Amino acid sequence: PARRYRQQLPGDWQDALARGGADLRAWLAAREAASAAPARSRQDALLELYRAAAFDAAQREADAWLAAEPDAPLALKMRGVLLARRGQFEPAYAAMERAAAAAPRDAEAWRHLATIAQRLGRIEPAEKAFRRALELEPGHAEVQAGLGRVLQQGGRPAEAVAHLRAAIGLSPGSADLANDFAAALVEIDELDEAEASLRAAIALRPDHAIAHANLAALLRRRGRLDAAIEAQAKAVALSPGAAAAQAALA
Repeated sequence: PARRYRQQLPGDWQDALARGGADLRAWLAAREAASAAPARSRQDALLELYRAAAFDAAQREADAWLAAEPDAPLALKMRGVLLARRGQFEPAYAAMERAAAAAPRDAEAWRHLATIAQRLGRIEPAEKAFRRALELEPGHAEVQAGLGRVLQQGGRPAEAVAHLRAAIGLSPGSADLANDFAAALVEIDELDEAEASLRAAIALRPDHAIAHANLAALLRRRGRLDAAIEAQAKAVALSPGAAAAQAALA
């Protein structure tokens, strides 16, 4: 599931102007330093802005770098990340595709490209990018998990199970992974293991409303109605909208 970001409520105009001025001063300082420094310093300036959450300034710096060096891999990658953060997924995909082409051994660029492609519903490009990232980072849990989720979206649950199982082996403490693993297991009728995985997700994170809702759906499917009603009540208590998550297991 996509992560949601909530913007801070705006303060008064004075505060807004002060924040904007500070952001602009940070960008100007970085630009001045970068213009007289080698590319390594420009890279450091861009990363520093991003780590300081000065995202508008980082965007301007990345664009300025690309104006001078159109194929700079880090600038392309950062542009893609920042655009995706704003919800501008089409230009983010284009930038990240160029970043991966410019630095074909940059596993992070391939990971980002795969995630953006998945967000756009482009299953085949997402699978290809995740597989490339996996070649470069075979021990990366989120790459295994991402590939598993894409395969499940593409109607290949048995393959999805294999990659999600590998992801759980690499990151056994993730409730979200345990929940997603269960969803894939249900699609291949491995209901005992699916139930065990959902209960593991809930043990890891008792407030995981989606896992409770999915457990309710699974228990209902197995004819254990009293237990299903109890699980559903917990899901609703945690999140009234959690019932929609049952679609994954219905």
